[in-house]
Amino acid sequence: MSQPRALVRYLAARLALAPVMLWVIASLVFLLLRLAPGDPIDALLGTRAPAEARAALRAQLGLDQPLWVQYGHFLSQLVHGELGQSLTNQEPVGAVIRQSLPASLELGMVALALAAVVGLAVGFSGVARPEGTLDLTGRLYGIGTYALPPFWAAMVVQLVFAVWLGWLPVGGRFPPTLLPPTGSGFYLLDSLRLGISQGQWQSLLGTVRHLVLPASTLGLLLSGIFANALRLNLRRALDSDYVEAARSRG
Repeated sequence: MSQPRALVRYLAARLALAPVMLWVIASLVFLLLRLAPGDPIDALLGTRAPAEARAALRAQLGLDQPLWVQYGHFLSQLVHGELGQSLTNQEPVGAVIRQSLPASLELGMVALALAAVVGLAVGFSGVARPEGTLDLTGRLYGIGTYALPPFWAAMVVQLVFAVWLGWLPVGGRFPPTLLPPTGSGFYLLDSLRLGISQGQWQSLLGTVRHLVLPASTLGLLLSGIFANALRLNLRRALDSDYVEAARSRG
């Protein structure tokens, strides 16, 4: 079988399995939420709530119906893109996701870019002289950043650079004394456009200051994975037969 046809069959098989995997994941989420120990009504209203209020909330959430009816309603809402309402602020879950998605994507893209740059630099540094100082330092860096728990590293970085030194803000996306830029929801792009068009560079500066701490923490933790993967693949490629043959030919 030719390589293009094999690639097409591989992609077709993966695309055909994608709906099945989504259905399995959705079913597992439903079962975990319904069969987990504890009553969600107690978590929302407390154990001392009146029986009438508990029954009304249970009927409102559909928890008084049979399990198979709840499962069908859950799948129907999921297919139509209706994720229900948040139990904490009674807002549609889809609206909450759309509101928070630009911030998550912006943080993730900046962190991945930083991780790629640092990881490639560390990974390339140890290839020229295997088992040398740079190689050993890069290996220790990759192991250390991979082994650090992200939540612990984030708290330590916040404590040092935001609380003790006061160099960077501890949280948020934008200075509270300024109006956030409007547009796409990506504050970095919106503030850059605002600075170019109107010369208001303080918005871009405020956005960058709030983005530096979380993006650099996440990026440095991810850079160890990039560095280790690049180092192993480069070492394997340099030890391969065709590289040895090229070296023998000068």
